[in-house]
Amino acid sequence: MDKRMKKADLAAQDIREPLLEGPEQADLTLVGWGSTYGPIHEARVLLESEGISVNHFHYHDVWPLPKAKTEQVLNSARRAVLIENNYTGQLGLVIRMMTGIDIPNKVLKYDGRPFTGDEIARKVREGVMAHV
Repeated sequence: MDKRMKKADLAAQDIREPLLEGPEQADLTLVGWGSTYGPIHEARVLLESEGISVNHFHYHDVWPLPKAKTEQVLNSARRAVLIENNYTGQLGLVIRMMTGIDIPNKVLKYDGRPFTGDEIARKVREGVMAHV
């Protein structure tokens, strides 16, 4: 086990940091990982064109979780929305487990089809922005 944990420590040094696109201080932070990058990027552009201040925090590698960057970005986020292609919001669970940060706003899709940017923007408008 000691040997395995040392490997995890080495892996943590080599993973790519999550990417933050858009204004550093935005009213809305869209959080995703993996293949959701393109659709979330499109949604951010659409929402920005409507005058919404939005950024996109995206993970390429989720384990070991880049804890410091995650805490830095999400602790300063005014309102975050987790966008995932699964039923349970797995990335959100990992973030909460490792940092204690809960992302209550979620756009989850689990019908086997990928997100589109229009779909994410609409769901954010209807769900999160409707309560602002």
